[in-house]
Amino acid sequence: MGACMGHRQSQSSDENSKKQRKETGRPSATSSSSVAVHVEDKPVVSQAGSASTANTAGQPPTTTTSQSSPPPSSPPSAAVPPSIPYSPHPSSDPSEPPLPKLVDLRPDVKLLLIGDVAQVKCSLKAKTISIYISACLDSELERSVLMERVFPKLQRHCNEQGYELQFVDLHWGQRSEDMDDHTLSEYSMYELKECQKKSLGPNFLSFLNQKYNCQCPSQIMASAFEKLQASLTDSSDKQLMDEWYRRDDNNLPPMYVLQPVSSQIRKYKDTNKDVRLKAEAEWNCIQQRIIKILVNAWSPQEQERYLNSIMDLEISEGPLNSDSPTDTVMLNSRVFKDIKSHTGDTSIRCYIDTTGDNNEIDENMQMRLDQLRNQLGSKINEGNNLKFDISWSKNGVDPEGISEHAQYIDSLCSQSEAMLKTLIDKTVCDVQTVEDETPVKKIHERLYSELQQHSQHCQQLCQTFQGRQDLLSKVESYLSGDANHPLIMHGHTGCGKTALMAKSAALCCKALGDCACIVRFVGATVETYSLGQLLRSICEQVAYLYGHHISVGSKGADKLRKELPKILKKVQAKRPLVMIIDGIDEIKSCDYNELDWIPKSLPPHVKMILSTSSDNFPGFKSLKSHLTDSSCFLEVPKMSSKEANTMCESILKSKLRTVSAGQRKTLQDAINQCPLPLYVQLATHIASQWHSYNISNETVLASNLRDEISSYITHLEKRFGVNTVKHSLSYLTVAKHGLSDTEMLDLLSCDDLLLDEYFVYRRLAVRRAPTILWTQIKKELAPFLTEHIVHGRSLRTWSHRAFTDAVCQRYLSSKNQKAKFHEYLADYFLGRWAGNKKKPCMSNEEGIEVLMDRHIQPQPVKFDKLYNSRKLDELPYHVFHSGDHKRFINDYIWNVNWMCNKLDGTDVSQMLDDVALARRAEPNNADLDMLQKVLQLSAYALYCDGTQLFAQFHTRLQSALEGKDSQQYPMMRKICKLTENPPIPNFLPSGESLLEIVDLGEDCDRQAEESSLKTNPKAILNGMYRMKGSKNHMVSISTNKGQIKVWDFETQTAVRTLIGIDKPRDIRMIDDYRVVVLCNRELKIYNLDTGTFETTLKGIMNLQMPYYGIQDEDHVVALARNRMYVNIINISSGEVEATFKVGEDRFLNSLLVSENGERCVCGDETQKPSPLLVWDLNARKLIHDFRIAQHEFKPEMSAISKDGNYVVSVIKELGDPSPNFVIVYDLQSGQLFKKWKPVSNTCCVAVSSEGECIVNGCEDNTILVWNLSSGALKHTLRGHTHPVNRIYMNENGQRCLTYDTNQLDRSVRLWDLQHGVCLATFTPDVPITCCQINAEGDIAVIGLEGHENVITLRLRTPESGPIADIKSQYGDPSRRAEVFDMQK
Repeated sequence: MGACMGHRQSQSSDENSKKQRKETGRPSATSSSSVAVHVEDKPVVSQAGSASTANTAGQPPTTTTSQSSPPPSSPPSAAVPPSIPYSPHPSSDPSEPPLPKLVDLRPDVKLLLIGDVAQVKCSLKAKTISIYISACLDSELERSVLMERVFPKLQRHCNEQGYELQFVDLHWGQRSEDMDDHTLSEYSMYELKECQKKSLGPNFLSFLNQKYNCQCPSQIMASAFEKLQASLTDSSDKQLMDEWYRRDDNNLPPMYVLQPVSSQIRKYKDTNKDVRLKAEAEWNCIQQRIIKILVNAWSPQEQERYLNSIMDLEISEGPLNSDSPTDTVMLNSRVFKDIKSHTGDTSIRCYIDTTGDNNEIDENMQMRLDQLRNQLGSKINEGNNLKFDISWSKNGVDPEGISEHAQYIDSLCSQSEAMLKTLIDKTVCDVQTVEDETPVKKIHERLYSELQQHSQHCQQLCQTFQGRQDLLSKVESYLSGDANHPLIMHGHTGCGKTALMAKSAALCCKALGDCACIVRFVGATVETYSLGQLLRSICEQVAYLYGHHISVGSKGADKLRKELPKILKKVQAKRPLVMIIDGIDEIKSCDYNELDWIPKSLPPHVKMILSTSSDNFPGFKSLKSHLTDSSCFLEVPKMSSKEANTMCESILKSKLRTVSAGQRKTLQDAINQCPLPLYVQLATHIASQWHSYNISNETVLASNLRDEISSYITHLEKRFGVNTVKHSLSYLTVAKHGLSDTEMLDLLSCDDLLLDEYFVYRRLAVRRAPTILWTQIKKELAPFLTEHIVHGRSLRTWSHRAFTDAVCQRYLSSKNQKAKFHEYLADYFLGRWAGNKKKPCMSNEEGIEVLMDRHIQPQPVKFDKLYNSRKLDELPYHVFHSGDHKRFINDYIWNVNWMCNKLDGTDVSQMLDDVALARRAEPNNADLDMLQKVLQLSAYALYCDGTQLFAQFHTRLQSALEGKDSQQYPMMRKICKLTENPPIPNFLPSGESLLEIVDLGEDCDRQAEESSLKTNPKAILNGMYRMKGSKNHMVSISTNKGQIKVWDFETQTAVRTLIGIDKPRDIRMIDDYRVVVLCNRELKIYNLDTGTFETTLKGIMNLQMPYYGIQDEDHVVALARNRMYVNIINISSGEVEATFKVGEDRFLNSLLVSENGERCVCGDETQKPSPLLVWDLNARKLIHDFRIAQHEFKPEMSAISKDGNYVVSVIKELGDPSPNFVIVYDLQSGQLFKKWKPVSNTCCVAVSSEGECIVNGCEDNTILVWNLSSGALKHTLRGHTHPVNRIYMNENGQRCLTYDTNQLDRSVRLWDLQHGVCLATFTPDVPITCCQINAEGDIAVIGLEGHENVITLRLRTPESGPIADIKSQYGDPSRRAEVFDMQK
């Protein structure tokens, strides 16, 4: 372990007083001498023999440094620190505590925290790679094979890296019915744009073979069509065009629209297969005739505009019309090299465009195809262009009959997989690089994501906001007025409350100036699912804004309901607060009679606006009873006729649509009857699909919102099938947090009732739901769906409760109906039909049962090292609601492995939700009651690291499970028995380190705080040190109490106590018993065994930089008071034996001494660039002067190895805003050994020759482990919620303990540096004031705020044996537990 430096230099404000410079540490502007020769960009070592100095920076003798730790004269404060480590904002009231200064935050984070939704740029995206597949039917076999053999493996590969991979193929599984209304191109453009917008990587894969497949234009501009008609001379051609195209004046501009095939060919959807095939052939003939007419009549320019294939349109509007990087586009091209010589084969029409009955090759289409291929080829990288030439077969692509074709399929699969995997890996790497290079957020990731999503939701609502100026004026008056009550906006479902709340949020900063605004839309994110989560999220934002620790939000709904009003009292005039919470009636599992979290009277500088429905909320009456002042309530009325019509016209205009005079009257009459914004939106959405030629019975609207939603669902059923709509909407409605598109398609693929309805006339080789099935529905419902990001995935759910209620009433009204769909979802997240498990279905032809693989994504608990958070969230919820309560409680509540995984892979609030469900099933279960309480007490700790479950349970339940009533808790007793040998590594804490569950009554929290955790506000252990001669003892200091204690950390007892010491700030062990103590500004020698004072070393230490270290048992190395010298002091006599001086007016600002006492390293702040100076303490001469041009060392972040062979330091390039970097010098050769530039600034460093590693903590909360020999990055350790600034390594350098002295992250973590894993974490209820790791690396000893005794954290694993009863002695056994007063 080597010595280290961990304190920031301090400067005086008086540059004119040399004496004051010496005393306070301010350097002079120039240096009068130099001891090194410098060559640009390369340090050259001078062997000057001048005397020099060494010291250990006031830190315990460990390889740790800190950029932000206080000087040794300032022990950690007992006060809870602010949640943001910024300089405080001066308060307008001297009696008020300073506010966190948000100006130091990243600009977007600052805007998010203060809630300036009008200014913040939302950049949060799901970790999704969506690839749109463009193809003709000629490649369906290839795509089917890829779907079976390649896509599942790639999806699993993405899951293992935290990404979701989607393949969007609207051309696979097409039915003739899907082509009936010619809307495929609309769906294609919709999905294509979705993929381009959402995909973080590749987004387009084209199968461009030899078939162009030109289609009749679905729309022709009226002017072009009428010109065409005028040019036609053949009356039959005119008649044909008039039959199939009708003018639609509702389009802007007017268009002639191709009519549905079934409107002219009645048998096109006939249930008789032969009749339907005949009708399809008839349509193909008509289509070819129409195309021929258009080709003959139109110019090449008009043909290029209107006569296209859907594939051409996709390529033109996709990669050819975007600035996407070339590595986002891929091309697969298969050519039958001799196909043109086989025109006699009838099957040729499926693979190449032909004309006439003789199957002549359509050269015009081939020319367009070649042109398209060339254009697309220029947009992609060569490695993304796969080309295959194969021989023609009368069966087309025939891998079962022709070996060449089988080899082609194998090559296609292997090459496609390699190509896609390369692009996916590049995407993951690029995204990580961008994240690494982005400045750190300095707030918790969960809160950052939450604020991003609510801000984005708010902005989207504001974009479409219409009217309501009178209500906005009332809101503005409330915000700027003196009212001290909440404002409740209420109205009927669909009256526009949410949009009004969003607009109100946008007004806040304008109305109140320098205010903060907390905005939440209940149901828009997972964090607003329940009252506990909602209040936690709000309290965490308040913590960052007003200087609380974020743990204030983890106390649970019951406690936060009472504490929120108290927390709001901390708001100051300097930063007034507005809270806007939309949809309190949407909070799940909320007792509407417990509304005490809504203050009747608001504290000064606080405004609160809430919204709720008044017609569909059982708690509205209770709310009016709670808030008796009528001025608290503002009713949101229905829209005025003018506002409704304005909104209607705006929606139509955005869709480039209008309506005829008669249709407008129908629409306006309906809106006048129900002028609710949601109704206006829905009615206008329906009207936008009307054509000017529709007859009156085709343009009917219901008179109210409920009936109109029902009518709209009926319309969807007629278009897409009853079961298709019913099951899709039911899955969407019963899902806990929504569903991703991939999940929805997997669910539909397991739904045989739906598939049998969809594929009545066609059987596919792969039994899966085609993408177009879900695309059609989600596009039609797009205005009424919302997306939110959960665990990196984009999930869809309803944006309006009215639709949820309509689906429940229509499809899920009975308990059995609802339970059935929950069971389907439970099966899915269990992976019942995943992983090559074939699901039975009925064969269409034979009517017998067959087994078919649905190619469903597997649902393990973990994808490699990453948790399957979707399974952990959704599975228990659906098992419970399917009615299997016994299985739910046994498998998902008392299954310890599941509990550990859930807490580690999701969030403690999700586990609490499950326990709440279990208590609904068994309300009198005492075990469940205790489990809920202990989880809530441990909520903040389990949020920091869910794996510390056993440490939390063991400590909190000791008393409760040892009492007379403990037999009523059999399950909790069973869990606690595992703590000594837990299934996963855990710390086993000693002593009263956590609040205990002492009573399960209503006063549990109060009694726990008062009686189970005995603390002393004055008790502060602010330093912990390992001893040289004893592996079972440690030394602590308490500066405020003037105490030094020797602890037997196995028993947590003080074996020696020295009191009456003058402000002990730091110690260094000389030998087994003697220590050098920094007492205020003097160095004193004490014998800890005998409890005696021995001597005071000569000299006064520098006020701000009292650095010193141990050379050997006879000498101390100390920085002189004026910082111009380094003194070597004899321990016995206290006299200075030697003095090292670098030069006149050169001030040293750091000091490190290797544990073997051979090397001393100091920083020189005077020379520019600042050097790092190295002395040989045995020879007592300067041996190295390290400098790098245009760089300065950060010696406060340096460390030296125990053997003195290596020094590691942080270095910064002058004038460069990029992160600092780390360098390592070989002190034997004097050469620059290694140089690393982490992506984030380093906060602390440590080095170990024994462990052959260097460890540095970074501002992005990561810890990096480097190989000392090779310089390679071994591990990136993640888990801390804030940057650490202390690293304590064990004796052999294979383990380390990390800790944040700023107490923003209250956890200590034990790491295995060889394997790069966190062995254990512990998060106490109060801040840690000091910590240390034992020599073996299996025990951590910590001091807690308010505690006089140390706490021992013992690492326990499944392989741990019984805890040994170690009885160790320290010094003379007769003096055990003695107290020595140093003032006597």
